[in-house]
Amino acid sequence: MLDVVINNFSPANMLALAFLKLYYRENISILENNQENFNNDEIFKIGVGGEYNPSRKRFDYHQESFNERYVDYFSSNTDFKILENDIKLGPVGLILFTYGKESIKNVIDTYDFIDKILFNLEQKIEIDFDNKNINSDTDKTISFYKVLSHISMYENQAISFISNIEIIIYFLKSYIKELYNKFKEENESRKKIGTSK
Repeated sequence: MLDVVINNFSPANMLALAFLKLYYRENISILENNQENFNNDEIFKIGVGGEYNPSRKRFDYHQESFNERYVDYFSSNTDFKILENDIKLGPVGLILFTYGKESIKNVIDTYDFIDKILFNLEQKIEIDFDNKNINSDTDKTISFYKVLSHISMYENQAISFISNIEIIIYFLKSYIKELYNKFKEENESRKKIGTSK
């Protein structure tokens, strides 16, 4: 069981929790945000904790000193062009870049195309949360933000919230598998073109 303290039941926190569950493959228990739980480094803290420190399971981004940005994670790879260089990481980004690759691997059972899948998944989430509405003409996949907004709960509905994590994971797994199949087909097509020359 993963014990977690979160600052609210926002769509972003829900998605972060879904990635945590994909990584650990354990159920999640939401605990009260009190001093005892705050001081316990065995309990995950998302949006609370006063620092970004994965070794202490703290994924807070509210402190003035916090300056982690998406560009920091992709700037070394010229194949990846992020949408906006100045966006700071929130709860999804912090969890995604800490546990994302292994979470994705747990879905597709391989590291093939893992960097491309992570990048495209991050961009998809960024677009969905920025648009906050229906799917665009160029993207026929379902909007994560739209799904999350419909099932987002408040603290007094925590039990329903936890059950809805499975809905989020279902859409995450579907999209990750879709990306994997897409990149696999593209790779096989390039190989066929190469051998025919």
